[in-house]
Amino acid sequence: MKRKMAILLAAVTLMSATACADRIPVIGKAFGEKKTEEVVVDGVNSAEQDSSTEAEVGTQETVVPDGTDTSLEGTSEAADAASVTEENTEGEAPAQTDAQANAESSSEADVATNEIVEPEMVQPEVVQPVEESAPPVAEAPVEDDKVMDIVFMGDSQFDNARGTGSEIPAYTCHLLDNVRYSNLAIGGTAASLERGHDPDADTMTDSCFIGLCYTLAGKVTDTSFVDKYPAGEELKNIDPSKVDLYVIEYGANDYINGKDLRNPDDNYDIHSYKGALTVGIETLKSISPNAKFLICGPSYCMWYNADGYVIGDSYTVSKGIGTLSEYADICGNLADEEGITYMDTMYATYFDLKITTVDDYLSDGLHYNEKGRQIYATALAHFIKKTMGIDDPELQYMEIGNFEYKF
Repeated sequence: MKRKMAILLAAVTLMSATACADRIPVIGKAFGEKKTEEVVVDGVNSAEQDSSTEAEVGTQETVVPDGTDTSLEGTSEAADAASVTEENTEGEAPAQTDAQANAESSSEADVATNEIVEPEMVQPEVVQPVEESAPPVAEAPVEDDKVMDIVFMGDSQFDNARGTGSEIPAYTCHLLDNVRYSNLAIGGTAASLERGHDPDADTMTDSCFIGLCYTLAGKVTDTSFVDKYPAGEELKNIDPSKVDLYVIEYGANDYINGKDLRNPDDNYDIHSYKGALTVGIETLKSISPNAKFLICGPSYCMWYNADGYVIGDSYTVSKGIGTLSEYADICGNLADEEGITYMDTMYATYFDLKITTVDDYLSDGLHYNEKGRQIYATALAHFIKKTMGIDDPELQYMEIGNFEYKF
């Protein structure tokens, strides 16, 4: 009878140990996922946490109930099962396996090496739209030759909120008198042509700045590549000979796509940022001899990886070519060389967009929110007046905390 009882007790103990051991991977995985999240958020080194946890488990004393067969205590399964059982009883987290620790280390390395991700442009909620209409008139129509014709060319900063009365061109022109404008901005576009793409104007199919300039100049044989954009329809209605001012803003997508800042051997290389701006402006000058030019550099921003964690700002993160601030520097230097107006939005020169206010100005680290667009437009309207010789008081430095858009 005693022999049968001993066999039965051993069998029960073995089944209990096996059941506990079977639960270890499940418990360990759940703990590992939670710990990975804590590591990223709190910034604590996971290797230190792993060794600390394992050390605590190793020093804990395993308690075996009286009368239990202890013949399995020397095996790893029994030790793991006892460890998990005791930790669960005391409410402490179970230790991770080596495989799980390695998986966490790999995940952290991936986070650190992920490339920046350009946020998708989302249609913003608009609170203070302005009416988009023909040139504002008082009592009588304004003579056509007294209306200022402005063409905006750029990326998503000018294209964002299109058609809502809240885009930067709309807010800007609302602050000007007797203007008519066209918005040729296309979100996601760069100033320069993609590497490897044919630079010949007649075969151009790229909606970058150069592509639009060549299209306006009538150099492109097939212009259907711009038809899918709202800008394409507006482009058809532009008479370049009547344009008074071009406002140009590019750079973020040149940076994101790793375009060269410049070609030291060829200042007219349209595959580089500076070369594209140079050739594009010269092309526009040839078809709009009376037009003036205003260039806006890329704006200060914050970069995130694919997991949504900050990896740096426009001063610190490079994709192997240069930081975004270097693209802004190229833009500013080119404006000086060409003798045209430049509006800086990288170095908080005219308003307080910087690391401490980035969330107030930008909706996603890159694109301006509505209040940000209003401040940008206020500065831009000032520089348009200066460029066109219109009297305007000195621009006051704007802080988003106490700014009110002028209606």
